[in-house]
Amino acid sequence: MSKTRRMEKSINLKDSILLISFLLIPIFGSLALGVILILSIFLSFNFIVKKSRENTPTSFKIIGVIFISYFTYYAVQGFFYSSTFSQHIHDIGKIFPILVIGILALLLKTNTFKINYKMLSLIATSSIYLTSILALIFLFFPLDITILGQSFVSKTGVLDRLEMGTGNALPFATIFITFSFLACLGYEKKSNLEKIISFSALILGILVVGFWNGSRGPLLLVAPLIFLMVWYLFKNSKAAKTWRPLILGSIVITLLILGFIIMQSFGHDMSTNMVNGLKELSYSGGHDTSVNIRLILYQAGFEAFFVSPIFGFGIGNLLESVTQFLPKTGKFGYSHLHNMFLNHVIAGGLVGLPFLFMLATSPLLILWQKRDIISTNGIYLSFLIVITIFGAGMSNVLFFHDLLAGFFSVLILIAAIALNKQDN
Repeated sequence: MSKTRRMEKSINLKDSILLISFLLIPIFGSLALGVILILSIFLSFNFIVKKSRENTPTSFKIIGVIFISYFTYYAVQGFFYSSTFSQHIHDIGKIFPILVIGILALLLKTNTFKINYKMLSLIATSSIYLTSILALIFLFFPLDITILGQSFVSKTGVLDRLEMGTGNALPFATIFITFSFLACLGYEKKSNLEKIISFSALILGILVVGFWNGSRGPLLLVAPLIFLMVWYLFKNSKAAKTWRPLILGSIVITLLILGFIIMQSFGHDMSTNMVNGLKELSYSGGHDTSVNIRLILYQAGFEAFFVSPIFGFGIGNLLESVTQFLPKTGKFGYSHLHNMFLNHVIAGGLVGLPFLFMLATSPLLILWQKRDIISTNGIYLSFLIVITIFGAGMSNVLFFHDLLAGFFSVLILIAAIALNKQDN
């Protein structure tokens, strides 16, 4: 029996629901995440009712405690700053997925899921291909329907900045870049064909973000993640005593560079946009309007922080807290500060920052807890998650966005499940 068939045989119904829903997040957004949350709530109730004697692994408990502590702080602290209870419920809905996944992690048993690194890689690869194919179909054969007051073409962004069902181009790009580098996982378990398909998906995912989505923040993550990928392939090359993994990595990098050059020649001037953004960061001068607006928001955010640095203003008062420091003549049209760290320090103050850093670095805490048995895959996945969270967080709302909060919470738990399966 082949390795792939043995892997498929080991998947149970819970694995299928979780992985397929995770695969569909770029396409259906919060709807796919909702299925995962429903599954999580069902399993949590089932664990409580059945009172199983099977132990919960320590790594799962660590994740559960961190996730629940994060939610509890911002929910309780935010309550005292909310004008109405209904408004507070709406505000904490952004981080509710973190609570649901945290409770599941606290109750989860060793053999509930049978997910491994190769499965996660194949799910990410499938998601990139399926999403890209559907986007092309919608581009050439658009559906004549309206979704929440928007045309289907406008809602998916196929004629402008691709976002599919995620609701915004920035979350889509963050998820797609993450999936692109998840495709590398399980290298040593893959056939040659599976390796070619996976790394082709990596190239496709990055090019889609670069030239069909255009979000520069997530695209900047490609540089550090390429270095991480090269390290991962080097470790595989050393273990297998062959240069093939590194040769494959060199081919991938070369094809990416060629892809960007070719797309540039067709008028997709991403490099100019990048340079203009960096110029605006270095010295203001009207080089990039989007970056200029964010710099104004950041400055106003810092001024607001010093008004209430200890406990902040509450999760629902982010924009209101900085409005008084914004120029009266400008119209900014943002509901947050496009920076995870500023969002959190203004919402929860300095007291809330440790909860954010524990959440963002939880994959590394699990690595340390499992330091006697960690593998190259475990190290790669953990650093991939942390680098993506911190890198994307520099220009993204991240955990104060329900879809991204849910996506990364689920991914962190899946990473712990895969690491625990490796231990077994």
